[in-house]
Amino acid sequence: MNQKSLKTRAYRKEERGRKVTTISEFQEMMKQTYFHRDKKRGVPATLLWMTSELGEMLNAFLKKDRSQIGAEAADVFAWLCSVCNLLNVYLEEVSLDKYGAGCPRCRESPCICEDPATAK
Repeated sequence: MNQKSLKTRAYRKEERGRKVTTISEFQEMMKQTYFHRDKKRGVPATLLWMTSELGEMLNAFLKKDRSQIGAEAADVFAWLCSVCNLLNVYLEEVSLDKYGAGCPRCRESPCICEDPATAK
């Protein structure tokens, strides 16, 4: 067994049973758990899986199934973390950089920008 495998196995044993509490920890846990599969699958197929989960979330919404909406939202988030791991994007960092001060355009919270979906 190579040094990297030993280090990964030690990490897994150390972390087993511990709940993650931040987005970064969750993304790292997803990497430790699924990266070997995600890497084989590749970015396009992993994005497709994430899109499929988003469709399942939409179906749950249309059925007004609150518990299923939550379960599917968790799946969408997990797949987003997998995609970000493949692309070396640190989700917590980029999200806070963009949205940490409120709206990225007006910098207000709540946003005071005109909503293009409701603009006349």
